[in-house]
Amino acid sequence: MKKLSWYEYLTPLILAIFPIFSLALENYEFISLRSIFRSIIYSLLITVFIYILFNLILKNPRKSGILAGLFILLLLTYGNAYILLKEQLGEAARHSYVIGIYFLIFISFGAYIIYKVKKIKELNLAIFTGGLALTIYLLGSIGLYEFRESQSEKISENSESFSFIQTENGGAILPNIYLILLDGHTRSDVLKNVYAYDNSSFIAQLEELDFWVADCSQSNYPGTKFSMTALFEMDYLHNIYESFANLILPPLNSTSVFQILEKNNYSTITFHNFIFEHFDIRDNINYSKEDNLFGDINEFEGMVVDTSALRILVDMEDIFPENWVRPFKDNFYLTQYRDAIYALDTLPKLLENDLPMFVYAHLLVTHDPFVFNSDGSFRTIRQPFTDNYVYAVDFIDNALPGIVEEIINKSKEPPIIIIMGDHGPTIKGNPIEERITNLFALYFQGTEPEGFYNTITPVNVFRLIFNNMFNANYEFIEDNSYGIWNINDLGKIDNPVLAPCGP
Repeated sequence: MKKLSWYEYLTPLILAIFPIFSLALENYEFISLRSIFRSIIYSLLITVFIYILFNLILKNPRKSGILAGLFILLLLTYGNAYILLKEQLGEAARHSYVIGIYFLIFISFGAYIIYKVKKIKELNLAIFTGGLALTIYLLGSIGLYEFRESQSEKISENSESFSFIQTENGGAILPNIYLILLDGHTRSDVLKNVYAYDNSSFIAQLEELDFWVADCSQSNYPGTKFSMTALFEMDYLHNIYESFANLILPPLNSTSVFQILEKNNYSTITFHNFIFEHFDIRDNINYSKEDNLFGDINEFEGMVVDTSALRILVDMEDIFPENWVRPFKDNFYLTQYRDAIYALDTLPKLLENDLPMFVYAHLLVTHDPFVFNSDGSFRTIRQPFTDNYVYAVDFIDNALPGIVEEIINKSKEPPIIIIMGDHGPTIKGNPIEERITNLFALYFQGTEPEGFYNTITPVNVFRLIFNNMFNANYEFIEDNSYGIWNINDLGKIDNPVLAPCGP
């Protein structure tokens, strides 16, 4: 056999990476680019192993390369095929169907390549060319997304909606600001009326610590990204952008709040979790567990598990050894659990320095998948949504008062502490009104923040805080909530949502 051309060595590798890039592009709004590297490395290593194995059997490197590429392609697309089948057949869908179909595909194509194809080099070139073209297209699309995001960042930075206030007294001691965001934590009345859970003791403990609690607070949007952008821009998205077609929201560090804080020499400290990857805050200090090639899986890798043949291990865990399943299932949940525990343990231990701190802890305690029992232990039993949610709320509501009390007691200058949900929970079939109810509590250096009111929404939170901190004169804007999930619908503001408040 003649020596292989350079591209023939790359054919199986191209087929191994373009499904990864395709998944990344499909979910690019919700991941960071760095989160895909480990998936690419493992995919390439597995492909090389499969190629070596096939070549030992066939003694034909050209055919082995094509078969190895086909095999890894089937492995990486298996979960998507299963999802499509489940959407069509519902509970009647079985892994055995998809496994059988994929087995027949591989055997049929494999037999054809081994016994029928004569011009194997030409076939290899065709597959390589097609795979390379797809990969270049995907990389170009990701690059375009990055460019559009950078342009949206410039637009946000050039916005003249706010004057970037700065303290006139250079020697003034500015307080540390803690934003403890409990993703999905709803208000007390919703907990009581919908979930039969009374968290009045939690509210009472906060009020004893001089927190001001908004009994009827709402989020501006039902989703995290829109809600947090509104919080940090201090405005509705339809007031900021003229067009929403293909809109890319900028990183949070380019929003009005972060620019004001930066202008006043605040250092930004964040706690890493899956949500952190959505926003690219570009902090000064990021507290997280050390990542390495063999660490717990991240959010994107969880998507790879769901859309690849690894889904078989997770969905059919009873028939596989436990140590096979755990790395792909429990690790995903354990990562969320450990990140939250680490943040809660570390928050009161942050060392103060000469610069004031803005501390952003976005906690996924009350967010699906629910991984906390009421006592704070790791939850492995998956019960109905209501039960799991209540256990998580019970844990954080009991843990948090002691943590914020320690922060207050250890602070040289009385801090500002915001405890809030970005939105409420959602039970399938329940009205949108439940989704836009959120917890909101504010500690303003032990004093009553002037202008505080019970129906506050995220767009007015930092208007309230900066008015009190800097004697600014930001007018409150009308508090509205919009049941908008899709970025292209941000201009549809004719029907705001108002959730009933009270018993």
